Amino acid sequence: MLRRKYRQLQQEWTSLQRLKPMIYQQRRADIHTVYALIQADQAELSIQAMYHQLHVSTSAYYAWRGCAPSQRAMANTMLAG
Repeated sequence: MLRRKYRQLQQEWTSLQRLKPMIYQQRRADIHTVYALIQADQAELSIQAMYHQLHVSTSAYYAWRGCAPSQRAMANTMLAG
């Protein structure tokens, strides 16, 4: 059981290390991208580990998840698609 937990933690650590450069390159200019990464990887990784490694507030993430897209985000989507 401990070996399985250890392997799981190693996989999470490796995955988080893969995400870190993408996030720090943005210099937090677009925190919504960080939140989208967390949402996309939550099935694969521990959410608590992602919060800790990416220095994201849990309350801010859940507030973002519960709100509707901004007018600017909708306009960007229309322009892109």
